[in-house]
Order: sequence, then structure tokens, then C-alpha cells
Amino acid sequence: MPEDHHIEIDNTAIHQMAMDPSSPVGKLIEQQAYAVEGVAKVLTKLPGTGRIYEPGEYFLNRGGKIYHWTVEKRHQASAPGEPPSGDTGYLGSHIGHRLEVHDTVVGIVEANTNYSLYLELGTRYMKPRPFLRPALSAVFRK
Repeated sequence: MPEDHHIEIDNTAIHQMAMDPSSPVGKLIEQQAYAVEGVAKVLTKLPGTGRIYEPGEYFLNRGGKIYHWTVEKRHQASAPGEPPSGDTGYLGSHIGHRLEVHDTVVGIVEANTNYSLYLELGTRYMKPRPFLRPALSAVFRK
């Protein structure tokens, strides 16, 4: 007769690993967060296929509020649904990741600018130009 084999799982040890950023679980979560950060940065460097802005001054009236900006060099914006098309790299340079421990280790990837949320989700005047959600999808599609 074959010998019975069984596996014992130590749930306490698994939970402890999931709470320790230096454990294999924590390191895997950090690797994944780092990968999402990298993809998001690449997405912000892609050229857009939207409206072309030639150098000059632009004005926009939205609900009685006048917006004014100056374009120093030719810029092709992103189209709705595309990642934002940047000129300076400011958005990409402000994308980062960190680990936090709550019930388990959590990897957080964020763009730390005052306008990144508006790009990601859109506004009532602008369709979304997502870059974080597509980066997350690309990393976890593997």
C-alpha cells in the first residue's frame, strides 16, 4: 500500500511573511510595484496622437473662467484614452512606489503631481489620459 503523504501549512508563518517587507513575499510585492512604476514612466514618454499646439499663447473659457497658457515649442497632445503626452518629463519623474504594511505588505505606485489624478481619471472638460491603470494591467497581464 502506498504511504499517505500530507502537507501542513503554517498560516501564522505565512501571515508573518506577508507582513514583512524583507520577506520573499514583501520582495515580490516590491518588484511588482517597481515594474508598474517603470511601465507608467514609459507610457508618459510616448508621443500623443491628439491635437497639435504650435508655439504661442492659448486661451480657453470654461464656465466663465479663463485659462491661459503659453506653448514654447510644438507639442502634440495625447488623444482621449491615451497616456498623457509630455514635453518636460515632469509627470514621469514624479511617479514612484513605496511599500506600506497594513494587514499585509502593500505596494503603492503613485504620481505625485497636483494634476496626475485629473489625467488618470479625466474631468468634466477632459476625457481620461490613463497611465497608472494601464501600467498595472500590463504588469499583471503576464
